[in-house]
Amino acid sequence: MTADSVPPEPPPEEVLAAARAAYRMRRPDAAPAALLTDSATDPVPGLRRGPASGPRLLAFGVGELELHLHVTVRGDVCDLAGQLIPAVRFTAELRRADGVSSHPSDPGGAFVVRSVPRGPVSLVCSPADSAIPPLAVPWTVL
Repeated sequence: MTADSVPPEPPPEEVLAAARAAYRMRRPDAAPAALLTDSATDPVPGLRRGPASGPRLLAFGVGELELHLHVTVRGDVCDLAGQLIPAVRFTAELRRADGVSSHPSDPGGAFVVRSVPRGPVSLVCSPADSAIPPLAVPWTVL
């Protein structure tokens, strides 16, 4: 028997459950946004090393739309503050393996969600103007 003939170990059940939940929540009508920057992995200009703790700044974009996301970790939960650019009214769907919650923006295109349990999340930002397609943020671990 060779190492190539040994079947790989199956993924843990919680990984399979998260994958099934993510598939059920797909939004084919939404434009998938790309990660533009992440302060957890991108070097901060002018600094030798970014802070190990403190807020995490992420930017996602597709076409003319960008979502800037500020994540503040507080133990096992996070606070999220987001801004859609250009500023338009929208509803942010916060998607997690255990469900979806909706959060309306203010007139300036900003929203806040408090006490989000840490783990994989995705956002879909649906502008009030139906001429602008929803922006789907890829699953990101907070």
